[in-house]
Amino acid sequence: MTPMTVSPAHLHARTLGNVAPLLIPLAIALVFVVAPWDLDAKLALALSGVCAQRPGHSFFVQGAPMALEARMLGIFAGFALTVAAAWLAGGWRRAELPRGLPAIAFALMIVALGVDGLNALLFDSGMPHLYSPSNELRLATGLLGGLALAALIAPVVSWAFWRQRQSVPLLASWPDVIRALVCLGAFGLVVISGAPGRPVLSLLALASAVGSFWFVNTYLSVILWQGAGDADDWGDLAWSGAVGFLLTAGELAGLAALRSWAETSFGFVYAF
Repeated sequence: MTPMTVSPAHLHARTLGNVAPLLIPLAIALVFVVAPWDLDAKLALALSGVCAQRPGHSFFVQGAPMALEARMLGIFAGFALTVAAAWLAGGWRRAELPRGLPAIAFALMIVALGVDGLNALLFDSGMPHLYSPSNELRLATGLLGGLALAALIAPVVSWAFWRQRQSVPLLASWPDVIRALVCLGAFGLVVISGAPGRPVLSLLALASAVGSFWFVNTYLSVILWQGAGDADDWGDLAWSGAVGFLLTAGELAGLAALRSWAETSFGFVYAF
């Protein structure tokens, strides 16, 4: 039998089909870069819809607050770093929800995040509270809360992505947990030290928020458009990922515009 050959035109079309989805995030990133404002202003505006950006709740680096408050920074970074650490170690097909003691531990992390947030609200309102809030504690509970959310959400996303799945949790062993905690601890120390400078740290904040939104939006794109369990490799998810990035950009822009309109039109104070 004569082996099948692929025509140059077919190869060109296949290559174009693999590259084309990358044009969407590249175009959005280019718009962000060339927008006629300084970097700090662009970072603050891009994240203004997901965070109140209160100076008292934010780490100050080089004399100015970061683009995300400490707690929100922790949640987004904890989520994104936990997923990245697990997936880079080969766990992207893990589609089992945590059970038993790990599930209880993750639930307690989310409870701790909620308790710290409620205590801060009581403190800010001049009401009786358990302790005086601190940005270090906001960051720590946010990071742990983000880790717990990743352990609960990432398996659901993996189930939707892949035809072949692994019936194990995202953090299936102590090395998985330790790897995630080391990443989160290192990130927390870098933020508290402020060593890389405010622009770098705010870019990391933007990347963690965009990555978290993108992760969930790609899941929605797969569920609503591509169909669950249809992908065998990353190339099969390229267009869903592009749509997810487009949704992410639209949501961040829409939330920022909504906040600006509410504050300008009604004097609404964003305090979440």
